[in-house]
Amino acid sequence: MDLWNAVTGLIFLLSAGTFLVLARHLSRRPVEEENRLALLQFATWWYGIGAISAISGIESLSLWVGTLSLEEVVGLTYLTVLVLCVALWGLLGHLVFLYTGRHRLLPLSLFYGLLYMLLLFYVSFSEPSAVTSSFGHVGLSYTRPVAEAWTLLAVALVVAPEIGAAIAYLSLSWRTSAPTLRFRIRLVGGAIVLWFTLGPLQGTVGSSLGLTVVASPLLGVIAAFLVLVAYHPPLLFRRLWHVGSVDEHPLRTGRTLLQPTAEGLWEPTYDPPRDLRGPRDARPAPWEGAR
Repeated sequence: MDLWNAVTGLIFLLSAGTFLVLARHLSRRPVEEENRLALLQFATWWYGIGAISAISGIESLSLWVGTLSLEEVVGLTYLTVLVLCVALWGLLGHLVFLYTGRHRLLPLSLFYGLLYMLLLFYVSFSEPSAVTSSFGHVGLSYTRPVAEAWTLLAVALVVAPEIGAAIAYLSLSWRTSAPTLRFRIRLVGGAIVLWFTLGPLQGTVGSSLGLTVVASPLLGVIAAFLVLVAYHPPLLFRRLWHVGSVDEHPLRTGRTLLQPTAEGLWEPTYDPPRDLRGPRDARPAPWEGAR
C-alpha cells in the first residue's frame, strides 16, 4: 500500500467537493431566461470536473486498500471519458455563447460525440493490460500503446478548443470600458487559459487520456476560486477597482457588449462606479454566509 494513493485520493475528494459546491451555486443562481442555458452549461463543466475528481479519488483510495482490479479501472476510465466530453461540451458552449451571443448546440454536440468515440477507440485499441500508480495517480499501461503523435492529437482535441474560446472571450475585455465586465472577463478567461495551458505540463499525459489535464486538484481549485472572485468580488476588490457582483451586473455577451451609436459605429459601454455605501448583493457569495 502506497501512502501517496491515500494522500492523493483525499486531495481529489476535497477538490471534488469544491467543484460541486461551485456548480450548485452557479446552477441555482437567478438569471435571465436567455442566459439560462449558458449558465447551466458552465455549471455542467464544474459538475463534470467534480465527478472526474471524485472518480480519481475513489480509484486512488481503492488502490491504497488493495481492492482495485484492472477491469474496474478500465470501466471507470470509460465512464470518465464520457463525463469529460460532456463537461468539455458545457464549457465550450458557455464560452461560445459569451463571445457570440448564440448557442451552437448541434456542431458542438457532434464534435464532442466524435471525440468521445475517438477516445474510446484510443483506449480499446491500446488494450489495457495493468493498473499503474504514479504519485497516487491511478492509470493504465497498455499492451500496444499508440504512437506519441496520436496521444498528442488526443490531448490537443481536448484542450485546444477550450483555450481558443477562452482567448476569444478574453479579447472582449479590451472592447469595453466597464470595470466590472473587464474584471470578470479577465479573471474567468484567464483562469481557463492557465488551467488548460499549464495542465499538460504538470503530469504524464496518456495513462488515462490526459485526465490530469482537467482534474489536477491544485489548478482546478485555483480556477474555481478565481471564478468565485470574478462573480462575487470581495469587498476589498469592490473598493479598489469599483467592481460589482454578477447579481448587480448580469452576464453580457459579445453581441450586447458593444452598443451601436446613431452613426452606426460601435462604442464600448461604460457602467459608472458603484456607491459602495449602498446595499450589498441580493445574493451573497458562498464565503459571506447568511446576513
